[in-house]
Amino acid sequence: MLVAVSISCETDSSDNSSNDSYLPLSLGNKWTYEKADTNFTMEIKDLIEKGYENTFNIYVFNEDSAYANKNESVLLLVKDGENNWKRDRELLHYPLYFKQKWDYYIGKNYWITTVWQDDYNYECKAGKFFHCKMLHSTCQTETLTKTIEEIYAPEVGLLLKRVDNESDGKWDETIELLESEIK
Repeated sequence: MLVAVSISCETDSSDNSSNDSYLPLSLGNKWTYEKADTNFTMEIKDLIEKGYENTFNIYVFNEDSAYANKNESVLLLVKDGENNWKRDRELLHYPLYFKQKWDYYIGKNYWITTVWQDDYNYECKAGKFFHCKMLHSTCQTETLTKTIEEIYAPEVGLLLKRVDNESDGKWDETIELLESEIK
């Protein structure tokens, strides 16, 4: 039997919050999400300084997944078959502003991300959040186009992620924040 506990709070960050606060990376930061009636927690457990391409700090949350940041970018990293970190996605590219767009290749996959909504208020199971950013990403592979929508709140991080694996207008995967502990 799985019991979900949701702690609700209202968070109003001032408009002058730093752009780089949309995914706060510090040891001990923890986010609990719901995905398909299952809860999972992501906690930053280790910091590897200059551990990716000798320039990016790596914030490890499990043995094969981590975030990395360097100046204007936050990356999602995964381990490859040889136990090396490789880039999976560029989650954020600072400064974030309305209609901002960035694109990149990972292997043969072409990604485009756009800030669709700025200064957006959003309510989820974890509470009501202000000054959020809604991002829309598409990935063109050799066989299909994948769509991802994400909402980030300042000083909290990811609130919602929806994935449409075939760009058919149906969300195949939804992840929603239940609670967070940010240090």
